[in-house]
Amino acid sequence: MVKIDSLNCCLACYPEMQPVIIPGVGLSLAAGAGFGWTFGQETAIHHLELYRLDTMAAQTKFLEWWLKKVD
Repeated sequence: MVKIDSLNCCLACYPEMQPVIIPGVGLSLAAGAGFGWTFGQETAIHHLELYRLDTMAAQTKFLEWWLKKVD
Protein backbone atom coordinates (compact mmCIF):
# COMPACT_ATOMS: atom_id res chain seq x y z
CA MET A 1 0.00 0.00 0.00
CA VAL A 2 1.40 3.39 -1.02
CA LYS A 3 1.00 6.18 1.47
CA ILE A 4 0.22 9.56 -0.14
CA ASP A 5 0.43 12.73 1.85
CA SER A 6 -1.06 16.06 0.83
CA LEU A 7 2.24 17.66 -0.28
CA ASN A 8 3.17 14.78 -2.61
CA CYS A 9 -0.38 14.71 -3.95
CA CYS A 10 -0.24 18.44 -4.63
CA LEU A 11 3.15 18.14 -6.34
CA ALA A 12 1.97 15.16 -8.38
CA CYS A 13 -1.19 16.95 -9.54
CA TYR A 14 0.43 20.36 -10.04
CA PRO A 15 4.16 19.91 -10.80
CA GLU A 16 4.46 23.56 -11.83
CA MET A 17 3.82 24.56 -8.19
CA GLN A 18 6.99 22.89 -6.89
CA PRO A 19 9.19 26.00 -7.30
CA VAL A 20 6.58 28.03 -5.39
CA ILE A 21 6.16 25.68 -2.42
CA ILE A 22 9.79 25.53 -1.29
CA PRO A 23 10.31 29.33 -0.88
CA GLY A 24 6.83 29.55 0.64
CA VAL A 25 7.84 27.13 3.37
CA GLY A 26 10.91 29.24 4.18
CA LEU A 27 8.92 32.45 4.19
CA SER A 28 6.24 30.99 6.44
CA LEU A 29 8.88 29.69 8.86
CA ALA A 30 10.60 33.09 8.93
CA ALA A 31 7.30 34.90 9.47
CA GLY A 32 6.36 32.47 12.24
CA ALA A 33 9.73 32.97 13.92
CA GLY A 34 9.36 36.75 13.74
CA PHE A 35 5.85 36.62 15.15
CA GLY A 36 6.92 34.22 17.90
CA TRP A 37 9.88 36.40 18.86
CA THR A 38 7.76 39.55 19.01
CA PHE A 39 4.88 37.90 20.86
CA GLY A 40 7.33 36.32 23.31
CA GLN A 41 9.00 39.65 24.06
CA GLU A 42 5.68 41.40 24.63
CA THR A 43 4.50 38.59 26.90
CA ALA A 44 7.74 38.73 28.89
CA ILE A 45 7.51 42.51 29.25
CA HIS A 46 3.99 42.29 30.62
CA HIS A 47 4.78 39.28 32.80
CA LEU A 48 7.81 40.96 34.35
CA GLU A 49 5.92 44.30 34.50
CA LEU A 50 8.77 46.07 32.72
CA TYR A 51 6.29 48.52 31.20
CA ARG A 52 6.19 50.19 34.64
CA LEU A 53 9.97 50.72 34.61
CA ASP A 54 11.10 54.31 34.16
CA THR A 55 13.65 53.76 31.42
CA MET A 56 14.96 57.33 31.37
CA ALA A 57 15.80 57.16 35.08
CA ALA A 58 17.46 53.78 34.56
CA GLN A 59 19.57 55.13 31.68
CA THR A 60 20.56 58.19 33.71
CA LYS A 61 21.57 56.03 36.66
CA PHE A 62 23.62 53.78 34.35
CA LEU A 63 25.39 56.75 32.76
CA GLU A 64 26.21 58.21 36.17
CA TRP A 65 27.60 54.83 37.24
CA TRP A 66 29.62 54.58 34.01
CA LEU A 67 31.10 58.08 34.40
CA LYS A 68 32.02 57.35 38.00
CA LYS A 69 33.69 54.10 36.91
CA VAL A 70 35.66 55.78 34.11
CA ASP A 71 36.91 58.66 36.24
